Amino acid sequence: MSKINILVVDDETFARKQISEIIQTISPNYLITEASSLSEAKSSLFQDDFSIIFLDINLKGESGFDLVPFVPKKTKIVFITAMDNYAIRAFEVNAMDYILKPPTIERVKQAIDLLTEDPHEKISTETFSMADRIFVQANNAVHFINIKDINYIQAQDVYTEIFATDGKSFLVRKSLTEWIKKLPDNDFFRIHRSTIININCMERMEPHGKGTFIVRLKGFENPFSVSRTYSANIKKRMIS
Repeated sequence: MSKINILVVDDETFARKQISEIIQTISPNYLITEASSLSEAKSSLFQDDFSIIFLDINLKGESGFDLVPFVPKKTKIVFITAMDNYAIRAFEVNAMDYILKPPTIERVKQAIDLLTEDPHEKISTETFSMADRIFVQANNAVHFINIKDINYIQAQDVYTEIFATDGKSFLVRKSLTEWIKKLPDNDFFRIHRSTIININCMERMEPHGKGTFIVRLKGFENPFSVSRTYSANIKKRMIS
């Protein structure tokens, strides 16, 4: 894409400038237009073509969602907000991304990079990093989880349950195989056909007979069995 024209919509001057400065840091060649209200944003959309819009949701009594019908289909929308309870609605209107404030250079760049990616290729090859923050839909709500804060994941029939360092757990419709393909393989390891652990949360390993082990995670009283299938791999990984 030879030209990336970006519209930043936020009613707060500081927030608007912050996003614009981040974008300029990523590339000084990006063209940036700012709007402080829906009326300004609509006027900008009428006058120019944009590749992407960074759109705040709460705009002094207005809603960023009200701008969606005026955005051309070829223009991608990235909602950027201090609140995480609009995530489901954002993706229902086909938003390309959803960023929580305060934005970071890495997170904004990730959103812009989506413009040049093949969405079908992305589905199959994208992996998370330990710095990523993902959202999961569970218990009729959207929850944001830091990848580094996942202790372990266990299979529950057609679901998997995520156990986080703060003691919370989330039941989601995603297979263990899907998780292991997405999680950073230097930090997450499958120890059983039903369990993935965060290696950084390991306290110790103990022999358990016939070449198998049990693993103890920090803050968890009950140990986790390492099946024979995965024992050799984890021994090779963890024992020098």
